[in-house]
Amino acid sequence: MAIVTKSHLGTFTGKIGNMVIYPLKGQIVSRAIGKSHKPATINQKTSRMAIKKLNHFFRDIKGYINVGFELEAKGTTSNQFNMAMRSNRLHIKGLYPDVEIEFAKMLVTKGLMPVVKNAKAKILTSGLKVTWDNQPAEKGMRQDDQLMLLAYFPGTTIKTRIFTTEVRRAEGKYTFKLNRDALMPKAHLYLSFISDNRKIISDSQYLGEISWDNAAK
Repeated sequence: MAIVTKSHLGTFTGKIGNMVIYPLKGQIVSRAIGKSHKPATINQKTSRMAIKKLNHFFRDIKGYINVGFELEAKGTTSNQFNMAMRSNRLHIKGLYPDVEIEFAKMLVTKGLMPVVKNAKAKILTSGLKVTWDNQPAEKGMRQDDQLMLLAYFPGTTIKTRIFTTEVRRAEGKYTFKLNRDALMPKAHLYLSFISDNRKIISDSQYLGEISWDNAAK
């Protein structure tokens, strides 16, 4: 990608030959496009399928990564979606056509706040119970930091449950209401904390895959 400065093209945006010119975060940038007539290799097919799966995942959780990567994208020419893709592009396993996302390695938020210790999740018949150390043990942590939780249901029409609550670090535990549904048998869980003023956020932590089959009273 090139950045166009003092161009004789003025404010033009669009396609010229194999070049596309468009605005991005206050700058005019360009990139070349083209088609290859050679058969795709296994590695190329694997890469394309990996990008496709990551695209689908991040579109499903767009509201979450808009918060989770806002600070990473600030001051750059990238948006939150691009930053999420960049941070997770290696978290794919398998070769085409058996390409899968490594959910345990995915980051759905990224930042400088230290991650909380001893975070755990347990599925209940009435919802989801999450616990964590409630003491701000490291610099950058505060007791009024806000809890963020994502439950992602792959392969369903439900897709996600994004919990935006006023739950604070100091509370150390919370039970989220999550009605049991046959269409959402399993979910991948991610936990993060963000400061009350939204100026610092932690990397997300993977709390595992939950299943209604393991629900406890």
